[in-house]
Amino acid sequence: WRHIYGGSRSDFAISIVKISDGSYAITGNSESNDGDVAGQSMTGANSIAHIMVIKIDSVGALQWAKLFGGIGEDFGTSISVSPTGVLAVAGNTSSRTGDFANLGVRTIDMFLITVSPFGDLVWAKRFGGERFDHGHAVVPTPDNGWMLTGKAISFDGMFEGMSRGGGTDIYVIRVDQHGDILWKRSIGGEWYEVGSSIVLTPDGCLVTGWTNSDNGDFLGTNRGNNDLFAVAVQADQKIIAAGSKSDGADGFDVLLVRYNSDGSP
Repeated sequence: WRHIYGGSRSDFAISIVKISDGSYAITGNSESNDGDVAGQSMTGANSIAHIMVIKIDSVGALQWAKLFGGIGEDFGTSISVSPTGVLAVAGNTSSRTGDFANLGVRTIDMFLITVSPFGDLVWAKRFGGERFDHGHAVVPTPDNGWMLTGKAISFDGMFEGMSRGGGTDIYVIRVDQHGDILWKRSIGGEWYEVGSSIVLTPDGCLVTGWTNSDNGDFLGTNRGNNDLFAVAVQADQKIIAAGSKSDGADGFDVLLVRYNSDGSP
């Protein structure tokens, strides 16, 4: 089967998750105010992107389509589902109104929203500081909370004192079922890091992405330019970084380093 969803403007699907009943939920962003999302845009005919979440059945028939956000630009980049059927969407927003009203006045923040199985907003949270912070991936946790990762340039606000000293850092944030932060952790070096995917492990989580740092949490792992990496964040917030190391004579060796929560090896 094949189906097209959206309206007459630009609509983008970025992430999809399968639900236990065989249905699917999709997120992305939409500039439309007609078609499947008729009358939902918070900016009317203006082509400002909102988070789009749609739910379809096992053969692609639309069950519902909803827009979330405010009078700004809102992008959904990752969607996940809890065992109870609650959906979570991570991404980034510049809105200060609508679903993100009274959640802080900053430039661009990573966000996390939860949506009921029927498409109703449960809660919305913003995370970040005064600069540009993006959410890239989210997964459910066994206690009905959520864990998300992404990148951040901010070194103030709720990220004050957490910068690793460079461009963008990876951030891992764990929240409870109400979206309240249980813990947060920054990972990186003096250059640029991006966390793009996250999975749970028995004692924490595993984050993948890219980096071009060769210090901090990635000391001795850089192979040149931008490298892939894997980082495990354990339940006690200790981290394990995997990569490669060269001594300049015999090529590259596999490197595995475990750091304490204070950053010491």
